[in-house]
Amino acid sequence: MRELLFSLEQDEDDWPPFAVEGIWCQPSDGLYRVKTCPLFVKGLSVDDAIRVKQDDHGDVRSFSVIAPSGNSTIWLIFWDRSAIDVTLQQMRLTGCQTTGPLEGMEAKLCSINVPANIDFAEVDALLKPLEASERVAVAHPSHRHPDS
Repeated sequence: MRELLFSLEQDEDDWPPFAVEGIWCQPSDGLYRVKTCPLFVKGLSVDDAIRVKQDDHGDVRSFSVIAPSGNSTIWLIFWDRSAIDVTLQQMRLTGCQTTGPLEGMEAKLCSINVPANIDFAEVDALLKPLEASERVAVAHPSHRHPDS
């Protein structure tokens, strides 16, 4: 297993708050299989097979998804900290894996890996009320499930 450092492009508000994100990947035949759910890299999901282009320092500058896994990635920004534990527990009970929360910022960031065999509508039904109440912001940086 190897941690690849993905270069992040920050916007005028310095978002994301880091210049690189480390993602654990398994090397195999010139490709890498993603093993952890990203918090900032768009277009990646757990178990995707990717080809990377690295700079002179070894940081990933670009990547191509060669074989998508069928898993989806969801990013959550918790404005209401009291919603974190119960929401992540509910996600795990549906069969999802969670990463985070990322500490050290006002809002708490988490990422959710939704495996291909999980009914996305079930996950969406858990998140919609939280999003509607503005307790959580939801983003879908890598949506691979069929539309539900």
